[in-house]
Amino acid sequence: MNGAGRICPLSYRYGASALAQAPERQAHILYVIGGLYGNLPALDAIDALAGAESGPVTLCFNGDFNWFNVDDKGFNAVNERVLRHDAILGNVEAELVSNSSEAGCGCAYPETVDACVVERSNAIHARLKRTAARHPALLAKLGGLPMFARYRVGDLRVGVVHGDADSLAGWRFDGAELDNTRDSVKDNHWRAAAFAAAGVDVFASSHTCLPAMRRFPYDLSLIHI
Repeated sequence: MNGAGRICPLSYRYGASALAQAPERQAHILYVIGGLYGNLPALDAIDALAGAESGPVTLCFNGDFNWFNVDDKGFNAVNERVLRHDAILGNVEAELVSNSSEAGCGCAYPETVDACVVERSNAIHARLKRTAARHPALLAKLGGLPMFARYRVGDLRVGVVHGDADSLAGWRFDGAELDNTRDSVKDNHWRAAAFAAAGVDVFASSHTCLPAMRRFPYDLSLIHI
C-alpha cells in the first residue's frame, strides 16, 4: 500500500486544529463544489444555479477541479474560471505543482480500491501534469492555494477541506468510514475531537467522490483535545 496513488505525502497533513486558525470568511449563501474534474458544462450549470439564487453566492471549489481537461484549451478555461472564486487544493492540484511523481495522482487510495483504478488515475494525472507544465502562470496560482478554508454562514461555522479533518487526502469522511462499526468508539472520539479542534459545526469534503451526509450529536464542551 505504498505505491504511487496509494501514498499520502506528509506535506498533506495539517491537523484539525489548523482550521481553527484559518481566517473566517462571511458568506450569505455558500456553494462548496467538489469533484468538478475539468467538466466545463458542469461549471456552466453551477453558474446558472448561483445566478438564480435570491442573494449573493460565494463559490468555493474544494479541490480536484482539474482532471479530464487534459488539452491546453480546457486546462486554461477551467482554471481561469475557477480561480476567479475561492478555491483550495485537492490532491490533483497538489501533485500538479509538485516536483515529484512519487505520489502519482496523490489520492492515497485505500486497499478497498482496485489496483486498476489506481493505475488509471496515475496515468490520467501524468498526462494532465504534462499539460499543466505548459501553463506556468496558472501553476503558480494553483501553488498558492490553501489546503482548507473556513466560513461562517449565519451562525454556522463551516470547515471546507478536500479530504478529512487532518489530511488533504484523508479518507475518514468516506461514507463507509462514517458508518464503520469495527471501532466505533475510537472513530467517534476522533470525529468529536476533530470538530472541537477545528472549531466548526460542519465539515464539507469531497475527496472520496461518493455522497454522504451524517449528523453526529456531539457535545463539544465535553471533548478534551
